[in-house]
Amino acid sequence: MFRTLKEFVKVLRDIIIIQCTAVEEHKVLHRDCSLDNAMIVDLLGGGSRGVLIDWEFAVRINPDLKYAIGGMGTIPFMSCGLLTQLSDAQQAALGGKKLKYIPKTSSNALALPVSHGNFFVTKKEERCLVDKIHPYFKDLIPLTKEWRTALKDNMENPVFFSTILTLLNTHLDRLPDDEDLVSTVKTLKQSAAILTDRVKKRVASQSFPMELPKRRKSDGISMETDNESDG
Repeated sequence: MFRTLKEFVKVLRDIIIIQCTAVEEHKVLHRDCSLDNAMIVDLLGGGSRGVLIDWEFAVRINPDLKYAIGGMGTIPFMSCGLLTQLSDAQQAALGGKKLKYIPKTSSNALALPVSHGNFFVTKKEERCLVDKIHPYFKDLIPLTKEWRTALKDNMENPVFFSTILTLLNTHLDRLPDDEDLVSTVKTLKQSAAILTDRVKKRVASQSFPMELPKRRKSDGISMETDNESDG
């Protein structure tokens, strides 16, 4: 677990550096970079470092900058280009067409159409993204917006690792080295209390009283009559 916002951003930077090294020096693409595969390792003597785990979906990048598609990884974190290819494959399968093997290109892929829900395209998606950010992370909203802007045209104008690293370094310089942990804990507790209250209200509004239906007098008479006739 990260202790401060600055540590959190440093971990993100470490993971970008890992991917950059794997691609540029070893021609290996991880293809499954998600929250579940991002870890923080505490170092001896203090400090920490971001680590990227689970490389089972990693592939070799060929000299022509292409690689076999194979597997999917974690869908919410898949690239727009790969999601487009997955969608095309599903449509072809439904239409009974035989898929032609086409290797994925690592530096040039079609952009995901807006109609498919590309999260990076419009200001509406940006507002949705910002609205879901917890108050604790409010100081990272400028970084979030700039990162989104950099990635939205990635399929047409590829973004290099160096661009993202420069972005992260710039915002790291603006973050304090330490934070008021007492204030942070207080904020988190207040947010938790608000969330708990909302959940209770929603549960209450969706629950129904468990009352047995009232028996009419005529029902009782008919039951007695039936019992007498049975006897």
